[in-house]
Amino acid sequence: MELQTDKEKLAVLLQKYYGCKRPFLKNPQVLCSWPNGDADYEYLTHGGGTAYGKLTSLISDIGEIVGDNYTADMWIEALDSIVVDADYVC
Repeated sequence: MELQTDKEKLAVLLQKYYGCKRPFLKNPQVLCSWPNGDADYEYLTHGGGTAYGKLTSLISDIGEIVGDNYTADMWIEALDSIVVDADYVC
């Protein structure tokens, strides 16, 4: 089955790598209603929020290592070069 939306792809990623069974709420919950009629919504389940927080923290940490101007492929190449660097001592 091919995933059709970015939301579905993100849900699978959160499930696969962070063990979140159901990352998104079926019906978003209103967090706050504003006098102008706007509202803020919660879209993630508790587990989904935890998993998403871990993912965004990981992305931020990787960005600090490899730099902010990298694409995903460039991030992987930069990390690969760190992994295979013979001069690197842990």
